[in-house]
Amino acid sequence: MQLLQPGECEPVKASVHGIMAGFAFVCLAYNCWAYGKRREPHLLFNTGLYALLVAWELARVQHHLEGR
Repeated sequence: MQLLQPGECEPVKASVHGIMAGFAFVCLAYNCWAYGKRREPHLLFNTGLYALLVAWELARVQHHLEGR
């Protein structure tokens, strides 16, 4: 598949990571809100996990937009 080759279809790859960043952001927002209401430790853990995932996915978007 051409899509899997480095340097090919970079806008498509960036879009996929952008969509994933959006989903991760929604999960992050929910867990922040839920932790604020319920103060359950797993929600705080999830907040950190989703924050890292958002950062990772945004870095992947940048990587693909630069065409590496």
